[in-house]
Amino acid sequence: MSDKSSTIELQKLKKKVYRIVEEKGLYSVMNNTKWRELKAGVSELPFEPPFVIKDVDVEESDYHKFDKDSYYPGAWGLYLDNYLGGDMYATPFFEVEWIKVRPRMLERQGELMDDKVIDETEEFLEVLRRYNIPFEEKDGVFTIYGYVKSGYSLTDTKEKKMNYNFWGWENADVSLANDAAKDIYPGIDTPIDLYNALSEIWCEYTCAPRMRTGWSKDNMTLGQCSITAFLAQDIFGGEVYGILRPGGNYHCYNVVGEVRFDLTSEQFGDEVLDYEDNPIQTREVHFSKEEKRLRYEYLREELSKWCNK
Repeated sequence: MSDKSSTIELQKLKKKVYRIVEEKGLYSVMNNTKWRELKAGVSELPFEPPFVIKDVDVEESDYHKFDKDSYYPGAWGLYLDNYLGGDMYATPFFEVEWIKVRPRMLERQGELMDDKVIDETEEFLEVLRRYNIPFEEKDGVFTIYGYVKSGYSLTDTKEKKMNYNFWGWENADVSLANDAAKDIYPGIDTPIDLYNALSEIWCEYTCAPRMRTGWSKDNMTLGQCSITAFLAQDIFGGEVYGILRPGGNYHCYNVVGEVRFDLTSEQFGDEVLDYEDNPIQTREVHFSKEEKRLRYEYLREELSKWCNK
């Protein structure tokens, strides 16, 4: 493999990639888990489908058109963790802007016969569906994005446009609070990235104790508001505000500049919350409860582990 695999060079590359991502106004739609799942699915196919990678830090060229079938399978680097491709051409997941996949291969039949087309499109599509990998498809070529511009719509494997249900998601486009956040939580560039990651981390333990009997994966944001909002503040800055609820507790959400978002609003279903003229919430008050502080620290540590897998 290239020197991209060394720890020092990898950290330098991460900083370069995340700077470019920020400059281009991109946000991530894949993560390490999704890339690993995709590779696991590819390993089960009749052959590794040909593909081409566009790195974030490389300009698009004729090479990236990928408009012809290949006689050779792709080299997915199935033996490598956190990389696509093999040997000298392995690309870290975080560097992939997109890949184009043609799940077909040509086989020569002789001078007087047409080449045979070996097509595993249906099998590849089943992999995308199984792992819910968002994609675009045109003329038999599947484009899987690592990053897209804010507001860009992809088709998910259920043939519908990607969207989110947490309050404020459409405008949740804010910058990281500092460079330290990039180093601690690589790949978390927007609140949507954070929501995607936490969707795999929120659990009964991170739920407020009084609500745990009602927690489930179908209602994963239940009881997660304050620790999530303060973690979002660590990453994006701004303030945490609270909506007074029956019983005297506050439901927490984030305000960064002119942008407001509530990563845990889905727990309220169709109830319309009032996000105007609410009081600021402080860590001193919320984390005076030992159990809440411990849940916050656990969530923070699990996010760091998830981002650095």
